[in-house]
Amino acid sequence: KIDGSSAKCNICDKVLKTAGNTTNMKDHLRSLHKINQNMAEYGTDGNKSKRINDAIIYMISKDVQPFSIVENKGFIHLMNTVAPRNKIPSRYLITKWVDEKFLEMKEMWKRLLNGKTLTLTMDVWSDQMSMRSYLGITAHFQLELEKTSLTIRVLELSERHRSVYLTEMLESCCKDWHIEKELVTAVVTDNGANVVKAVDLG
Repeated sequence: KIDGSSAKCNICDKVLKTAGNTTNMKDHLRSLHKINQNMAEYGTDGNKSKRINDAIIYMISKDVQPFSIVENKGFIHLMNTVAPRNKIPSRYLITKWVDEKFLEMKEMWKRLLNGKTLTLTMDVWSDQMSMRSYLGITAHFQLELEKTSLTIRVLELSERHRSVYLTEMLESCCKDWHIEKELVTAVVTDNGANVVKAVDLG
């Protein structure tokens, strides 16, 4: 503000008539400097804010980082340097977004798998340190003439590796992904007797 009737823009030094109100200054900032647009883009639902938050989700998922990384001092410093206007999401919000993104991607892959012939690989392994066992199921199929593999289930086994139990887990997975048994051309296993029998039972 210069006097009661004019003010100078701090960005471009242009002197504007104010006539006792801020309308001209607001119009100037909106039209010339896109102030409102820039602020809106960094708002909770803004385009830039969404792209940044999507990139954070991608980084955490791709590099298998803990959700708590958003609370680390180094990460906060990085974000304050490259995107100071963007509000850093909490670990709880990141957790919610990752779950939502997972469901979104799962539905997308379900649509792509619909009606396709495929093969499955089924593997059981144990973590000697934690004494826990896991089952992994991967689908292999062609997508636009390219061979594609997609892990469709990894779960901790709550029972002993009985064949009937493994069969139930395989059938449950196929049902969840809408995979019809007639479209599965083969199930490849690690030749464990219980896994082979589970496939035969299925």
